[in-house]
Amino acid sequence: LIIDGDIVDSGGQKTNYDVMLNYFSKLQVPILFELGNHETPYGSKFFPGYNMQPLNNFFEAQKRINGLDKIAYSFDAGRWHFIIWPDPLRDMFWETHPHYFNWLDEDLSMHKDRPVMFFQHISLLPLGIDPMINYSDKVAVKSKLLDILTRYGNVRYVYSGHTHIPLRASFKTAN
Repeated sequence: LIIDGDIVDSGGQKTNYDVMLNYFSKLQVPILFELGNHETPYGSKFFPGYNMQPLNNFFEAQKRINGLDKIAYSFDAGRWHFIIWPDPLRDMFWETHPHYFNWLDEDLSMHKDRPVMFFQHISLLPLGIDPMINYSDKVAVKSKLLDILTRYGNVRYVYSGHTHIPLRASFKTAN
């Protein structure tokens, strides 16, 4: 089970993760998390430098459910390559953590021979829902990500989260 972010519905408080981990513990499947915008406290600062402190509760919950401690990772299953991409939607995250784009480019390049499923939180394409137009990554971030994802021709599917209560998606707004 891959959860495309917003594992908790608040600002990443430990108690909220504890509740969700209790629900997830009843499932009999491997569970992977993707970093969305609710996994960290609102107003989190990922700068100056390489500051990952706002993700401490996320990392703790992730270690408890699957042993991982990463926000960007990939794996192979069958003939497919899967990439889990972070989308914290926090000020200055991508400006202070640009190495993730390099990691993504290298990962896609190393797996040119495999079809790829890419999981992220914030949709790359406009959803057609007014409140979501501005509550998204900057155009420069989306442009850089699209450039990398289309470079090798192996990305077949992109799955996104982010749209949830009180918004409703439909076939007209889905992409």
